[in-house]
Amino acid sequence: MAAPAVGCLDDLDEQTAALALQLQLEDVDALLQLSQENPHESEVSDADVALQLYKQELEDSIRRISDRSTARLTEGGPTAAHDEGNPRLDAILAPELAEQEIAEPRETREDQSLPGDARTEPSLSPTDPEANEENTASEVSAPHHCVVCQEGKEAIHVAPCQHEYCFECLEELFRTSMTDESLFPPRCCRQPIPLDTVAAFLPAHLVATFETKNVEFGTVNRTYCSSPACSAFIHAQAIDGDVATCQACSTATCIICKAAAHSGDCPNDEALQQLLETATTAGWQRCQSCRRFVELNHGCNHITCICSAQFCYLCGAPWKTCACPQWNEERLLARANQIVARNAAVGGIGAAVAAMAQDLLEGHECDHDGWRRVTGEHDCEECFQTLRRYIYECRQCHLRVCHRCRDNRI
Repeated sequence: MAAPAVGCLDDLDEQTAALALQLQLEDVDALLQLSQENPHESEVSDADVALQLYKQELEDSIRRISDRSTARLTEGGPTAAHDEGNPRLDAILAPELAEQEIAEPRETREDQSLPGDARTEPSLSPTDPEANEENTASEVSAPHHCVVCQEGKEAIHVAPCQHEYCFECLEELFRTSMTDESLFPPRCCRQPIPLDTVAAFLPAHLVATFETKNVEFGTVNRTYCSSPACSAFIHAQAIDGDVATCQACSTATCIICKAAAHSGDCPNDEALQQLLETATTAGWQRCQSCRRFVELNHGCNHITCICSAQFCYLCGAPWKTCACPQWNEERLLARANQIVARNAAVGGIGAAVAAMAQDLLEGHECDHDGWRRVTGEHDCEECFQTLRRYIYECRQCHLRVCHRCRDNRI
């Protein structure tokens, strides 16, 4: 179970803090109930004692919040924001708290209305002056809206980039990041969302699993159990020389070829050799960090693996440490043709392709700071998901991606 997170709630308003504490209290009660129902436990364990103490601390914290709110109401001071239509919060906070409107700190950068013409739509860059003026005008009156589900919510978390996430979507982002490494660590607008700022709003078991995954994804040249029935990640502490011993099933694995441990020199792995031959024929490159094979379909030779390692697609060396060209001429022209073909109304295709190829050559290292929304059905060029209503296109490199890839992946 995660360590008590009561101290990290000091900067929250009383309503949100009380709700977070109540969620933790429910998790503790569930764990205690599970322990009592276990027929193999005849005595009270140290874990049960710790849970009881933690439960008492949570109840005391909730009681103090309620007492402070009641005291301020009696003295005529300001009260915590409260929605009397929420029975769960009514049970946490004093029922006589006065109702106040919760002001949104910042409106999200995303335009809620779908534009009729994507080419004339204003930039969705977070630094757009027009967008900032709209945000300022709506700070007081707009309700809290989750940037993912777009629903108005009482309890909400503000990411470092000021986008707001409801607790359900925040939990889903953390949960998905543990199965899709390209989303790890969870981030919005390329700014990581620190675990310690949201741990109080996540289930205890999810926090524990996330911390374990953090160690796994942070390991270079990882070794997984060679047993197909296990495939568990093996920590560095369980590696002795070239042999890694699985903590889950005790299978010994060679850290060089990743197959079952062996004596003497590492033998040739037939399946691996066939894969290497296929990769050589197809021109695939291998990440030197996580050992994954990657295939470049479009863009320059700068590869960013899902493990975050950056290298040259031609030689595999760390990016900008080799003398390889940054573009393959055939892929450059193919990409230029693909972008120009999106607009069937363009005249002078040959000239347009040449101009686009030059544009890509000069601006291929893109920070993706400005986006426009293109209506209609399109496929995301990062995760290949089909979007029915609209897609985002980078104004500089013309990459088209979905909402999740724009904010959480690239």
